[in-house]
Amino acid sequence: MQVTRAIIPAAGLGTRLRPFTKKVPKELFPLGRKLVIDYALEEAVRSGIEEVCVIISPRKRGVKERYAQEYKRLLREVGEIINFVRLSFVEQKEPLGLGDAIWKARKFTGDQPFAVLLPDNVFRDESPPTGQLMQLFSEYRTCCLGMMVVPTSQAIFFTSARKLVYDELGHSVYRIEKILDDQEPVREGEIRSIGRYILVPSFFDYCPRARERTSGELRETDVLTEYLQDGHQLLGRLIEGKRFDTGTWEGYSQAFVEFIKRGG
Repeated sequence: MQVTRAIIPAAGLGTRLRPFTKKVPKELFPLGRKLVIDYALEEAVRSGIEEVCVIISPRKRGVKERYAQEYKRLLREVGEIINFVRLSFVEQKEPLGLGDAIWKARKFTGDQPFAVLLPDNVFRDESPPTGQLMQLFSEYRTCCLGMMVVPTSQAIFFTSARKLVYDELGHSVYRIEKILDDQEPVREGEIRSIGRYILVPSFFDYCPRARERTSGELRETDVLTEYLQDGHQLLGRLIEGKRFDTGTWEGYSQAFVEFIKRGG
């Protein structure tokens, strides 16, 4: 089954970029000639996605207004590529984690596999990361996640990326055995997840179970842990391209300079 739907979670509080995110959502920060969230949308369309659901919070309705009220200007700035995707919006009223945000979009995804793109993670690439994951999914038909080797002197930009226990299957493909807590220290040369997923409809079957085992936030990793423990296969693929974590001041500053120099 082809992946044609994607979720872009944009309801987070942006705590790592305070105090500015108290006034402007981090997804609407400028990055080159576009805004941060535009790159996730553009990547989705380049990968063949036809429908995108953006998860927003009540205080981030400006994200929706950007696409609802500025559509013609976006066609010029982002390019005609945006004309080939249908956008919808769902509110996550409380910041209860990425797993909860994805859960809110279950009616949108229905019985279809779907992609998840965290807009904080922006890439410079020849082949869009989501498209690379879709190739893996087309072969294995199970939940997949994007991975990257932490480059030299780049560990600070992977502090929010999950550490993984895995077996290498070959050709940049890995079988994930365990997802470790995100408090694990980051070391150069290790492999971490990078905010790109292809998920199957049964992902939602494990959300209630994962919620029972956690207090407060429901993380996507909590759900995928339940998925793994029930005997399902979770695969990862090393993603080609350069990644920027725009959710931190260090990562955003680096990305801003890079995209300005290269014209956005």
